[in-house]
Amino acid sequence: MHPLERAIRSSDGILSTAELHRRGFDDDTIKLVVSYRKIVPIRRGWYASPDLPRDAFLAWRAGGRLTCLSAAAHLGLWPHASDVVHVRVAANASRVERSPFVVVHWSRGPTTGTRVVVSIDEMLATIGRCQPREIFHAVRRAANR
Repeated sequence: MHPLERAIRSSDGILSTAELHRRGFDDDTIKLVVSYRKIVPIRRGWYASPDLPRDAFLAWRAGGRLTCLSAAAHLGLWPHASDVVHVRVAANASRVERSPFVVVHWSRGPTTGTRVVVSIDEMLATIGRCQPREIFHAVRRAANR
């Protein structure tokens, strides 16, 4: 495994170009590793591990992290797979990719969680605003087990 690929895998599967540069990888090395499909461009200035889960890839492609029911499903707290990905983006985000398969949740506060998925507390708060009460309570019960 190439050291650049290892670096990305050790960072939740996603790193920015600037972070790769700080770790000693130049643009030519990044392009070479991309050409061998050991990493994939996810959006401008960001790269991902090719085995990043599809829902996380779509969330980053849209400009954010998994939240709401997408976060719950990703964390194994909600069994229903959906064609729609719920994505948390900053209120001042300027490059949000619109799609009929993406539900954007704008947020003003700092994001908690990982690069891939928001924290359980943030996920539950979003589900409470977005979904029926029955779903909120079911996910909350699953999270408290």
